[in-house]
Amino acid sequence: MEFARAGPCCSQFTFDLVEWKSPKAGRSVQRRANELGIFRIALLTDDIDRDYEALVDAEVKCFCPPVALEMGPGLPSDLRALFFLDPDGTCVELIEAPQKGPNDEAD
Repeated sequence: MEFARAGPCCSQFTFDLVEWKSPKAGRSVQRRANELGIFRIALLTDDIDRDYEALVDAEVKCFCPPVALEMGPGLPSDLRALFFLDPDGTCVELIEAPQKGPNDEAD
């Protein structure tokens, strides 16, 4: 088994990644939203194009290249996302947050 932990750098949350080496896990089908367990997880990234290239290089099948998200009135219009399945069939969503320019107002 291999184990990696990320956090808590910016929040109280910790993210654990576990890979079972033996017995070797088989690739499962994508979960349905009404099944028990994790169906989807979304993670923020600061460079979705870099991450897409790394996933392609690692032969991960993405549903499509990064796409713009249409969130609706009053919400950020420059969000981009990328979707793929992890080895357990969980949908992983990478979201690139809007980049603030030098003329944008501070929060």
